[in-house]
Amino acid sequence: MRAEAARLLWLTEHYHPGRGGMAVACDRIVQGLRRRGLWVDLIHLRRARAEPAVAVRENGRDRLVPLAPDAPHTLAALWASLERENAGWTHVVAFGGALPLAAAPQYAAWLGVPLVVLLRGNDFDTGVYSPERRAPLDDAIRRAARVGCVTEDLRRRIQRLYPGTPAFWTPNGIDREQWQALPSDRRRAAQWRAAQRAGDSNAGRRLVGLFGDLKAKKGSEMFVEAIGRAALAGALHLVVVGTPAEDLASRLPRDLRASFLPPVARTELIPFLLACDAVALPSLYEGFPNLLLEAAALGTPLIASDAGAAGVLDERHGALFRAGDVEDCALALHRFVAATEAQHARWRSCCERLAQDFSTDRECAGYLELFAPAAGAEPARIARISGIGGGS
Repeated sequence: MRAEAARLLWLTEHYHPGRGGMAVACDRIVQGLRRRGLWVDLIHLRRARAEPAVAVRENGRDRLVPLAPDAPHTLAALWASLERENAGWTHVVAFGGALPLAAAPQYAAWLGVPLVVLLRGNDFDTGVYSPERRAPLDDAIRRAARVGCVTEDLRRRIQRLYPGTPAFWTPNGIDREQWQALPSDRRRAAQWRAAQRAGDSNAGRRLVGLFGDLKAKKGSEMFVEAIGRAALAGALHLVVVGTPAEDLASRLPRDLRASFLPPVARTELIPFLLACDAVALPSLYEGFPNLLLEAAALGTPLIASDAGAAGVLDERHGALFRAGDVEDCALALHRFVAATEAQHARWRSCCERLAQDFSTDRECAGYLELFAPAAGAEPARIARISGIGGGS
């Protein structure tokens, strides 16, 4: 059986119309696999109120299953339905959320097919410390025929904690044909940037963006502390687009200019990403955020911690620092502010090349190898490429 002939039963809690990075990644990966010939029957276990629904797609179906207050009841009833249907699935896939990890090992065993576990970062980073979630996580990883890990660091940690586990690096990708700036986006970016600078006596401030749901792991409070520690409030303008921590505004240094905007649709982010001189990714721990490649594809440099994407980013793409280290973050901010226009141009060029390296074609190739016959050769781990995304 070729990987392209696989029929996947895919369980997830994160999918359209849900929002967030995992939902975006799930939609991108599933659609990419379907376009390459895999059949994917996707089960969306949705916690929000919704009606059950089934939508026929090219090479698969999307089935929305609302979760009852008693989630085990939902999963037991779902199995009765799947057992009757048994559409010739060749693999069961767990992607995103605690319930897929809890249900997929049983479904795979009862169907007599391999289990593939796809870990995005947060499922492991928090689940491994949670008494309630650790047992299902352990069981899923130990039973998995293969484990896909969104970062190389996560792959190493999985293999050290579960020796012998067939774990592979399956990094994110970005479709640059779909994700690109239109002339209208560039006009909006220039207009919005000019509006932010209006009335500011310091026209040389650098605009630095924080984007998305800024939960505790995103490190936004530490980042604001580092700006104050570096005494650079007067040199920066902080742009926050999304959902900040409740007390983030009260933590801003007195001289720091800031703009707070509510969450916007993903494609509506493009003008704001273009308007910024850098996008900040100060996560304390992290998977492989979509935002990293979305900013890079637009040529926006990064001020980033080494959490999650260590080995992918380096100083060619902006200013990097050790995750959770306020002093090192302050030093990175000084390097960013002191950089010449020529250095900023080099950062932008290297970021664009980084996004080229992490294409959706490369992403799908990694997943296709996970679904190759288990009896064949072991899938080739995606190796770290020397000088990836680099340049002079």
